[in-house]
Amino acid sequence: MIDGKYLSYILRHDPSAAYVELDSGGYADVDRLIGGIRRAGKQTDISDLERIVSTDSKHRFSFDEAHTKIRANYGHSVAVDLQMKEVVPPSLLYHGTARKYLDGIVAEGIKKQARNYVHLSRDHETALSVGARHGEAIVLEIAAGRMHDDGYKFYLSESGVWLTEFVPCEYISFGAVDYIVPPFEMSSLREKRTGITGEIWVCDIGKRIPPSQYRIIYGNAGSAVYVCFTDIVPQVVGDCNSAALSELPKVIEWVKLNRDFLIKLYDGHDDYDIADFIHDMKPVKRNAV
Repeated sequence: MIDGKYLSYILRHDPSAAYVELDSGGYADVDRLIGGIRRAGKQTDISDLERIVSTDSKHRFSFDEAHTKIRANYGHSVAVDLQMKEVVPPSLLYHGTARKYLDGIVAEGIKKQARNYVHLSRDHETALSVGARHGEAIVLEIAAGRMHDDGYKFYLSESGVWLTEFVPCEYISFGAVDYIVPPFEMSSLREKRTGITGEIWVCDIGKRIPPSQYRIIYGNAGSAVYVCFTDIVPQVVGDCNSAALSELPKVIEWVKLNRDFLIKLYDGHDDYDIADFIHDMKPVKRNAV
């Protein structure tokens, strides 16, 4: 007998391990699969496959109507066309991962890595169980509705897993995670320079930063959020406490006032550095917002 983990490996990642090929839709011929698994030194039959398909709590597998072919419903690292239809997602979805991967997500967003899609969950509990497979689990909240409005495509697998190709940082809420880390070396600017209560952290290394990392960190009284300025209109990423929330309109206004200088700093334009930025930057007037 084989288990779902072994079948998943064959149908998602390495069909050659059972001496079979997948068709364009990800299906393997059942008779050839059984023969290939036996050739690989394991015992199985059609009833074994039917047991795995019918009892798998994650609904990872399905037969075609004639039960002559079988495939994994999602999670492939090999190229297949599952012919999924684009669907409108709910306003919020969740991504479960391990804390050890958080630095990379903060810096670059959620990538599909070796798989064909990023996997998202409909509820917090499911995402937490997904994250627990990889270590100390954390759950990130994804603004899926806003992503869809901005042109990102979503698909829903037969097993209820939501799929998309990439989740940029500006759609991720880190507020539920007791963790926030700058993606590069940063310097803090205080109220005397900015006109804003609390600290604003900006890149201080004066070399090219990808536009996907155009962001500042604003912190106040133990709370912190990102304000992304890739687009003309700054976007707030994360949750903050009431003290910080009251200052956010000023922070956004400060980013608007200084966006061109920030981009020069983050692009390392003509060796433009933090000292140049501090010289050029404009504070928010106290009555401006």
